[in-house]
Amino acid sequence: MREVEDNNDAIKHREIHFAEPHSSGNQALCAEKILLKAEGIEHTEVISPTLLKIEYHLQFFTFSTLENVLSELGFHLDNSLLQKLKRAVYEYTEDVQRENFGFAHDHHQHQEIFIRRYQKLRHGCQDERPEHWRTYW
Repeated sequence: MREVEDNNDAIKHREIHFAEPHSSGNQALCAEKILLKAEGIEHTEVISPTLLKIEYHLQFFTFSTLENVLSELGFHLDNSLLQKLKRAVYEYTEDVQRENFGFAHDHHQHQEIFIRRYQKLRHGCQDERPEHWRTYW
């Protein structure tokens, strides 16, 4: 496996384009709040309500995975021909780079994004008792 800690090839700089209209109004800001807490996300910047610049480490994410996570969370991504072509190129090149670096695919990081989002939603599956009551035997 190649040493990539100091290698800038493993840090990707991409733009995520969202489609309008959406109920949140500012999809880029909402997506930034969700993604910024995930390990492997180096930096995010909201350019407009439909454009998010993101830097991430290939060891943790691929562009395809990021977009799939956002889609699963209800964000509307831009599906223009140009964006589809970019996705295809990013997916191919990042898969090849991950293989060359020897990164194993880890679903754990992707699941944590869903878990954190689920915990913040109001629903009937939350235990309202304080933590010390829930672990009392």
